[in-house]
Parts: sequence; structure tokens; C-alpha cells
Amino acid sequence: IEKGEPVKKTEIIKGDGNIFESVTDAMKNTKENLIACVTSYGIKTAVEQRKELLLNLKSRGVRVRYLVIITKENLKYAKELNDVVELRHFEFPMRVILTDTDCLLIAKDTKGKRPNELIRSNVPGLVGRMRELVENIWDAAIPAEEKIMEIETNKPVEGVNEVRGRENIYRFVKEYIKKSKHDMIIATTSNGLLRIHKYFKYLYDDAKKRGIKTRCLTPITNDNIQAAIDLGIEIRHIDEVRAVMGC
Repeated sequence: IEKGEPVKKTEIIKGDGNIFESVTDAMKNTKENLIACVTSYGIKTAVEQRKELLLNLKSRGVRVRYLVIITKENLKYAKELNDVVELRHFEFPMRVILTDTDCLLIAKDTKGKRPNELIRSNVPGLVGRMRELVENIWDAAIPAEEKIMEIETNKPVEGVNEVRGRENIYRFVKEYIKKSKHDMIIATTSNGLLRIHKYFKYLYDDAKKRGIKTRCLTPITNDNIQAAIDLGIEIRHIDEVRAVMGC
């Protein structure tokens, strides 16, 4: 009361009604920036129960952004929400909402149903760290219009996307390998080969079982020769290379 600032705290909120009320309260009180990473249930809720609130926030000058995995099943909600907020697609089912001052994190995965446990915090260090993570995801995400077109035409949209941050890059590479339907060619540094062996070997093993051939150009050194042998893909030595991946 004396300082005129909310007490810094982290609390656990349980129960459908309490969670919905807490999220709505946080969203109503944001003044500049709202970004939400939600599931198909979250995008349905945004359209059916929070559309007026989102329009009100926009009319007040709040930047409102949503990140969601856009699929055939939730396409109609994605198209409607895209008319209201900034919407992007990202293959990562994180469930978090960030306002100017609060971080709201869904603590339990309920498989498409209402969430039953929420962590809400206004501790600046936690809010700032989560904002940094989510902003990196936003930068790497695909604009909703492109993903919607891809689903409706059944053709990947051509384009160049920049992915920032090691965590995002690793996540992108993993999804790339998992979904690849054609032979892959990699050009990487000597240290890059070590990281490929450490983090992605099991994915290349799986790709091999699917009949996908992987070839790699890299400097082979005393430090990475064992990884090169163990990786189980076709590798050729090159003296100098920049990291590239294609299929």
C-alpha cells in the first residue's frame, strides 16, 4: 500500500473457474504487451470466450500476440483469431501467457481439456526470463497466413525464416529431421559434427530406418573422428565449410 506497487509473489492457482478468472484478470490489466502461447484448447477459448476482451485490448493500444500449433483441426479458430490479433504458428506446445508484469504458466498438461493448475508470478526475474524465451520463439515462428495457406493448399510455403537462439535452432533441426521425406545433405564444422552426434544421432538413426539417406561434408579431425565413425551416415572430409543443411 505504502509503495503503491503489487507485492512480488508466485502462487499456484487450482480449479477451472479460478484459473479462467486469474488469466482474464491478468489480461485485462495489461497496458502495453500481451503474448500467449496456447494449445488448440487455448485458441478455441480465445475465440469463443475472450474475443471481446482481445478487441478491447487492441482498442486501448495493447499489442496482442498469440503463438499456437495451427492444424487442420483448429484451422477455423486460427483464421478467426488471425483477424483479431497477431498470430503465428510454432511446433512447440508451450502453455504460457505473459503480460507487462505477470507470467502465467499452465503447470499440467490436460490433453486438450481445461487446464487444472496454473502458476502465476510477477517476480521480475522470472517474468523477464520467460519473456526472453517467448520472444525468441516468436521471432522463429511462422506467420499464421503462411501456415493457413500451407494447410489449405497442401503445399509448403516457400520462404526464408531466421531462427535465433541455440534452443530454438536445436528444436527446429529436430523437427526438420523428423519430418524429412527426402535425402538430406549437411555441411557443418568439426565442432558441429560433435554436436550432431551428441544431440541428433538418434534422429538420423530413425531417418535411416525410414529409408532416408544422409550425407555430410565436414572437416574430420582427431577430435571428431570417433563421432564421424559412430554417427552412421555417409561423411566426406572437406578442409573448410560453413554450417548448411538441406534436403
